[in-house]
Amino acid sequence: MRKVGCSSIYLIAIGAFSLGMASYVTAGLIPMIETSFSVSIAVAAQLVTAFTLAYGLGSPIAIALLSVHRQRFNLLLALGVFIVANAESAAAPP
Repeated sequence: MRKVGCSSIYLIAIGAFSLGMASYVTAGLIPMIETSFSVSIAVAAQLVTAFTLAYGLGSPIAIALLSVHRQRFNLLLALGVFIVANAESAAAPP
């Protein structure tokens, strides 16, 4: 079995933290979604469920479909895009 380097553990931890925080941010938007789209809180809250399921189910499928030799690069690329997109969202005007 191949030994996992310390930097790999940190990258996995950063990715897990980022995805967890994204779910919390989405949950914080529920009242605004409810008002903007005139839907019930239950319907607006389903957005958090859909968001989490998309990551939970989509990520393993995407990794399984990637070339074995390019998985690390593609994972790092996806994490980079995720970080840049969240930074842009944070900088967007209200």
